[in-house]
Amino acid sequence: ANFVTIDAIEHDKKIAIILGLTHLMNLVFANIISKDEKSILTEKMSGTT
Repeated sequence: ANFVTIDAIEHDKKIAIILGLTHLMNLVFANIISKDEKSILTEKMSGTT
């Protein structure tokens, strides 16, 4: 890995994109799981964390 120095504004822009993409992927995953016929099994296997 290489260390790169950027200012706070550029850092915040990049982090916002990264966090936005991970949130989007979680929404897509949840949508797919909710349409799964085996969602009852998924609910039984899930926990609070």
